[in-house]
Amino acid sequence: MDQFNAWLQRQPVHVRNAIRVALLGIAVEAILVVVTLVGVFPSWGPVAIVGIAFLVIAGGVWKMPENSEFWGD
Repeated sequence: MDQFNAWLQRQPVHVRNAIRVALLGIAVEAILVVVTLVGVFPSWGPVAIVGIAFLVIAGGVWKMPENSEFWGD
């Protein structure tokens, strides 16, 4: 984990944030898959929608320039 954190700190801000969004998406998807398997959701639709949304958000963050006003620079 320390090697990953060291590698992550060497990346530009927008890359770090995109990776964080993607990891958060994976965690949320894992929870939704378990909840769906247990039977709370009647179908896989919500799982697919949330997964696609996180991919779109991570892709948008990745493409955002590092010196964007969004980052507060």
